[in-house]
Amino acid sequence: MKKLYIVLFIFVLGISFNSNAESFSSVNSDGDTIYYLITSTTSPYKVSVTYKGNSFSTYIDEYIGDITIPSSVQYNNITYSVTAIGNNAFYNNTNLTSINFPSTITTIGLYAFNNCSGLNTLTIPENVTTINTSSFYGCSSVDTLYFNAINCNDFFSSSAFYGCSNLSTVFIGNNVTRIPSNAFANCNDITSLNIPSSVNYIGQSAFKNCTNLKNINIPSSVTILKAHVFRNCDSLSRISIPSSITFIDDFVFADNESLDSVIIPSSVTSLGYRIFENCTGLSHIIIPNSIDTLPDCTFHNCSSLSSLNTPSVTYLGSEVFSGCSSLTNYTLPNNITNIPYNTFRGCTSLTSIIIPQSVTVINNNAFQFCSSLTSIDLPNNLSLIKNYVFDACTSLSKINFPSTLSSIGNYAFNYCSNLDTILIDRSNPPTINLSTFLNIPNDFLIILPCSSQRNYQTANFWSSFTNYKELDSCLYTINVQPNDSIMGAVTGSGTYPFDTITITATPFQGHRFAFWNDGDTNSVRTVIVSRDSNFTAIFKEVVFSNINDTICQGQTYPFFGNNLITEGLYSNTISVSQTRDSIINLQLKVNLIYSIDIYDTICEGETYTQNGFNVDTSGIYTNSLQTIKGCDSIINLYLYVNQSPTTNIQASICQGQTYSLNGFNADTTGLYTLNLQTYKGCDSTVNLSLLVNPKYTIDIQGEVCEGKFYYQNGFFEHMPGIHTRYLQTTKGCDSIVNLHLIVNTNFTDTIFAEICQGEVYSENGFNYSVDTSGLYTLNLQTINGCDSIVNLHLTVNPSFSDTIFAQICQGEVYTENDFNADSSGIYSQIFQSINGCDSIIYLLLTVNEITTPTNLTLNNIANYIELNWDGEEENYIIYRDNDSLTVTNVRTYQDTNVVEGVNYCYKIKALNGECESDLSNEECKTFLSLNTISTNSFNAYLYPNPTSNKTILRVEGL
Repeated sequence: MKKLYIVLFIFVLGISFNSNAESFSSVNSDGDTIYYLITSTTSPYKVSVTYKGNSFSTYIDEYIGDITIPSSVQYNNITYSVTAIGNNAFYNNTNLTSINFPSTITTIGLYAFNNCSGLNTLTIPENVTTINTSSFYGCSSVDTLYFNAINCNDFFSSSAFYGCSNLSTVFIGNNVTRIPSNAFANCNDITSLNIPSSVNYIGQSAFKNCTNLKNINIPSSVTILKAHVFRNCDSLSRISIPSSITFIDDFVFADNESLDSVIIPSSVTSLGYRIFENCTGLSHIIIPNSIDTLPDCTFHNCSSLSSLNTPSVTYLGSEVFSGCSSLTNYTLPNNITNIPYNTFRGCTSLTSIIIPQSVTVINNNAFQFCSSLTSIDLPNNLSLIKNYVFDACTSLSKINFPSTLSSIGNYAFNYCSNLDTILIDRSNPPTINLSTFLNIPNDFLIILPCSSQRNYQTANFWSSFTNYKELDSCLYTINVQPNDSIMGAVTGSGTYPFDTITITATPFQGHRFAFWNDGDTNSVRTVIVSRDSNFTAIFKEVVFSNINDTICQGQTYPFFGNNLITEGLYSNTISVSQTRDSIINLQLKVNLIYSIDIYDTICEGETYTQNGFNVDTSGIYTNSLQTIKGCDSIINLYLYVNQSPTTNIQASICQGQTYSLNGFNADTTGLYTLNLQTYKGCDSTVNLSLLVNPKYTIDIQGEVCEGKFYYQNGFFEHMPGIHTRYLQTTKGCDSIVNLHLIVNTNFTDTIFAEICQGEVYSENGFNYSVDTSGLYTLNLQTINGCDSIVNLHLTVNPSFSDTIFAQICQGEVYTENDFNADSSGIYSQIFQSINGCDSIIYLLLTVNEITTPTNLTLNNIANYIELNWDGEEENYIIYRDNDSLTVTNVRTYQDTNVVEGVNYCYKIKALNGECESDLSNEECKTFLSLNTISTNSFNAYLYPNPTSNKTILRVEGL
């Protein structure tokens, strides 16, 4: 039995499509092939520029050198407007050096010019409204950008120009109204930028991370500074905010480490969050009266800010001054009711703070790490000190708790290592916790009202303190008096219980209050009544000297040991004697340093000499002058040199006409010269070379294709014959044109063809790779130049390959399927299918070999004849007297069907599958039973056979 195995191979062809794949291509006026995708198939017809083929990565570097995109393109007799640069259109075209956009472009797609590392100068046209993510990502050679998009939408991300590592110069067109969000984010090499007055909108993050930007102007047409707009512009030291700005949004100047001075105009009415966060160089800022709120983290980590005045602020957000490590003092707004969390956290130079009486709550961490704060007066209405408020205020030595204070939070005075005295105006102890005074010795002095010590010694956590002092009397005499009643008056004398009272000292005209006898210098002061006390107000006669002076912004004014930098009224008192003082009042005015931008032009060959400049080439120049007030003034000159061109005009007129353009008046052939001024005021020389042309009558032989119109020379005809028009010649003169029109026929041909799988069809002009079934169209031209359309219906017939696995016995021949083989191996036959294509049949042939049994022996045993032989196969056929007796798989056999006295002949044949060996040697024996056998001796052998569960007894010698 032969086994046949047939293996079928099925090939599946997969076709993928790309939504941005080209619809057609066209050659521009420079001979460059540009690929287009149709985006609108109805009027108005539109296309976008795209890449070649089905994948943007297949034909990188398809565009080389300078590429000009036309405003329109024709395809299949339809004119399409080019309105977009599609996604990935010029992806990775490293040999592209410049791109010229038409005015019709409105959209630049995703990754359109990604990695165009050879692109050097870029101009964005006026009508562009959308620039997508990473449009110009990695254009590392672009150094100059002309941004003329009048009303561009906000960018979707900050990566449009990301990786343009050489972009250092940006010119914004004079008609631009919007700078989109993220427009120039991450453009690290831009150092200076002029924003024209036409701009009224600057989007969020427009200049974020421009780390080398040093100079930029904000036009007065802009009203809002959007979030992050100048964030991390690390080289920007100063910026002028125009009075048109009403709102400064979140993070506008955040992370600008070089910013040292800011003046916020009074037009600004509100500020966003964190606008100066991490401005570590900011040392001078003016907050106008129009600002009533400082939002969260306004000056967070402004480590150089030492002082500021916020005259109209009524609300503070959290962390407003957190991390202002140079801040020495600040006056909190009068009507706030709570101090927000982290307000002064980390203000390590803060030495004193006045908390208004309106405050009832001090929130978490408000003064944490204020290590220079020595004392603080808590307001009389304070009810709650929250967690960590004075944590690590290591210089704080004395503090008083008002009677309204009911609770002090966890770690409120932790690590206040110099605290030695607390004066508590409250009989019932405020609630504290185990950690409230953690890491402070428990023996500091606590002064209590009369009869209240027991309340503290039995209260939770207060009981651990050991140094209480209770006031001895409940009524005390307070005597308040002036040193001289002619110089001033006092109030506050009387008898009081333990309480906080107010005493005053009021000087008369020509005098001043100097101090109290205990050294306090406040004319109105609060006194905690804890004992009988005498207070003497020291008044002095005063001689006043008034000084009015000015400095320039950024300068310091030395005034009795202080270096003043902000304008205001300052006073210093000099003690002439014990009864007379001299008070010097300084009215200091700070004159601003102005930065002026001048935009001007000169003519070629001229020198710009105004405002201290002496320059003759286009560029940006800076000059430092002094204003009439003696302060430096920085003038930035943006100079453009207009050319003084010489224009050569080649013109022609018709016989009988006069040339009167450009100031000329001529009617004969010749050369004329005129000196004019351009609209920019520069001399312009115009040379006219005039040619007077005659009039002509012309006969034209014309041909068009069937269905087409002849539309040259003023004609619009499609019928054969003679047509006449009165036209102008190429020289503009009247001409009679007779058109002799021939209409040529168009041809269409259809080809039905077949090829075999693996072949390519290349006949009839199909000279590109056509190797799959389908419909193909070829546009040719007839000898008359008309379209000839060839439609190819191609069928690809398969070529089959089959494999036959077969076996034969040794000595046989395999003759099926036209084979003739008698040995093991691989054979092949090539046939043709009904379609004429090759089919290959492979034969894998195995020849089964078989060995003939040998050494056949016969033994007469009791009542049967036993056969034994040698062999290598698994199965054997036993023949007796040429008849098949049985088939066995062992090499021994017992023939029990024997008759005494009969001679039997045996042969053996081996089997392997369906193959048989030759017959073995023939052996014969006459069967004799035991009864007829006599012998003097014999041998007996016992052969157990476990595989058959039998035992063979063999007897010899009978």
